[in-house]
Amino acid sequence: MRRLNTIIIVALMIGGSVSILAYYIQYTQPDCGSPPLGGTPVTHGSLGSTTIDGQPYYQLNVTFTAELQQISIGPVSYQTSSFFDPNLSHRIGFGCGTDPNGTYSADITLNFNDGTPIEKLSIAFGGNPPVSGGTPLLTSHVNPRAGVEWIQGTTFLTLLLSHN
Repeated sequence: MRRLNTIIIVALMIGGSVSILAYYIQYTQPDCGSPPLGGTPVTHGSLGSTTIDGQPYYQLNVTFTAELQQISIGPVSYQTSSFFDPNLSHRIGFGCGTDPNGTYSADITLNFNDGTPIEKLSIAFGGNPPVSGGTPLLTSHVNPRAGVEWIQGTTFLTLLLSHN
């Protein structure tokens, strides 16, 4: 009987320890810091021109480095509403870390000055191995149509705006 009581007590202690660990893992989040906010995105070169499906577009190469960065081309403003840089500390598993081979991602909010609803484009880019690139993401707003694309091998995004 004494041995049975010992086994039961040890089992309860182990069960309690596992329960505490499970609670800790589920309800405590490590503080990995916050992504940077604001600032000015870096432009590469000047406003250029390209053609997509027979439609001429202005293009501007831009590197965003934080959330809430904004740049305008004509009547459209492009703003990062979220931005993920795998080189900054972030949650990995149960802790914090960086991933130099990871993929960047951004939600870019496009605001047209003609009062039409704001549109959001989400893009993943970079990484090793890199995500596929070269396909522009375009808005449903057509006059003008705006968009964003990442060309594999570059370190920036290309912002697009149609013109006649």
